[in-house]
Amino acid sequence: MNNDIIPTMKAILFCRVSSREQEETGYSLPSQQKLLSEYSSKKGFVTSKVFLVSESASGKKHRKTFTEMMHFIKKDKIKIIVCEKTDRLTRNLKDTQVMYDWLEEDEERQIHLVKDSLILHKNSRSQEKLNLDIRVVFAKNYVIDISSIKLYFALNFLYNSLYYLYKVQGSKNLIKKGM
Repeated sequence: MNNDIIPTMKAILFCRVSSREQEETGYSLPSQQKLLSEYSSKKGFVTSKVFLVSESASGKKHRKTFTEMMHFIKKDKIKIIVCEKTDRLTRNLKDTQVMYDWLEEDEERQIHLVKDSLILHKNSRSQEKLNLDIRVVFAKNYVIDISSIKLYFALNFLYNSLYYLYKVQGSKNLIKKGM
């Protein structure tokens, strides 16, 4: 019988949804947690903590939770971050650099992006880092697009409302009422 002790790596799971709709569909926090737990188990990781975030990646709550996660993994000497995919972990280059800096400090540290089939570590090839960077830039662009679309619809609604008032009330009535 082999009495060798197989070292286990401690990991944290990071799950995030950015909308109520995502919470209720395939991106739900429980479905992400299940996927990441199964993945971690197959890899032989021991889950130290699960971070569950229900907030936009551009929001202050996400940034606060991301910072708490980074403090936790440094304090508890966690070697592995497991997340569903890039845009669940971050959508900004600032957090990406924080992750790169964390990886550079220890050769055993890894970030596993399960659905992206991407495992990053200190000695990752430049192509793997480029892969992550491109995914972050596209995720950031998505956030900007969503903001632009919301602004467009708000302005369009305002325009249509004013146009309707103008047509229904008549321009002279609106001017008399001070509008």
